[in-house]
Amino acid sequence: MSGNLVLLAVALLAGIVLGLLYFGGLWITVNKLPTASNPLQLTLLSFIARLGICLAFLYLIIVEGKAYAPLNAFVFIVTFLLVRNLMVQRLQPQSEGVGAGFPRPEGRSE
Repeated sequence: MSGNLVLLAVALLAGIVLGLLYFGGLWITVNKLPTASNPLQLTLLSFIARLGICLAFLYLIIVEGKAYAPLNAFVFIVTFLLVRNLMVQRLQPQSEGVGAGFPRPEGRSE
């Protein structure tokens, strides 16, 4: 039982760390695109590296979890996506109110 709790904790920690790695790497890639000499190559290599690392760890979590593999995978994926949501909130540009920064449609004034 304690081994299963350890694997659950590993899945939780891996979800956090790999979420930061994946979405942090995506953010860095997107910021480097305007100055990249070959944006397509940068995008593809970044995607393949980020996805490969995350899938490899997810595979290890599932294989090592055996009977508790679905729970471990669920914890990994949920924490991975929670990190995504937190990073989106943290890194998005701040705007003034709802719809700020978007142009108004023609003929509409408020």
